[in-house]
Amino acid sequence: MATPSNIQYPYPSTLNIGNFVSLKLTQNNYLMWKTQINGLTESQDMGGFLDRSYLKLKEFISKNTAGNDDSAAREFDINLEYILWRRSDRLIRGWIIGTLSDELFELAIGLETSSEVCTSLADYCAV
Repeated sequence: MATPSNIQYPYPSTLNIGNFVSLKLTQNNYLMWKTQINGLTESQDMGGFLDRSYLKLKEFISKNTAGNDDSAAREFDINLEYILWRRSDRLIRGWIIGTLSDELFELAIGLETSSEVCTSLADYCAV
């Protein structure tokens, strides 16, 4: 499994998703839609966000101050690798949400990651 220190998360912001995903997801075309979404993410080396091999990182990392293990004395920094992970994951989440039919859009509301959205859609479409 890839570790955060050796991953560079892609961010193909100029990609036209319509060239890859021609369907609006409905309950009846899930398998065709999923095939197109997988083709898109795999072609951009981003499949790990959906299959969870790129695990969500911790947002903050502990700065060990003077070797003190007392949690009250610890300071925390934003995890820069988390920022990169989140940026790419939100791009994929946006691609997915942009391909949902109106009837399925509500299944993505409030979900934080692209894999959570995909799981919600798969569960609803009973796949």
